Amino acid sequence: MPGCMTVNEMKNALVAGVDIVKLFPSNQFEPTIISSIHAPLPQVTIMPSGGVNSENLLDWFQAGAEVVSVGGELTDTKNDTTLMAQRYIEKLKELSK
Repeated sequence: MPGCMTVNEMKNALVAGVDIVKLFPSNQFEPTIISSIHAPLPQVTIMPSGGVNSENLLDWFQAGAEVVSVGGELTDTKNDTTLMAQRYIEKLKELSK
């Protein structure tokens, strides 16, 4: 899955046949970047990666992400992985309310 930062890179990834484009590193953007990308490329499925965490997870989905990539918070040895996973599940449940 290609990591892209620009609309042109995303366009090239779509031409190459990808189904999902990884917006990487997403911590360089606000979630509202998705609507800016969808203006010229409404067909692109964007997966923010790099900087997605339990605090901004809902922001990314509410901005139009169909899938996200999380890792740092889940794999940080300072965190209990099970508790972090439960936190993500609870956040995701908020989307369906």
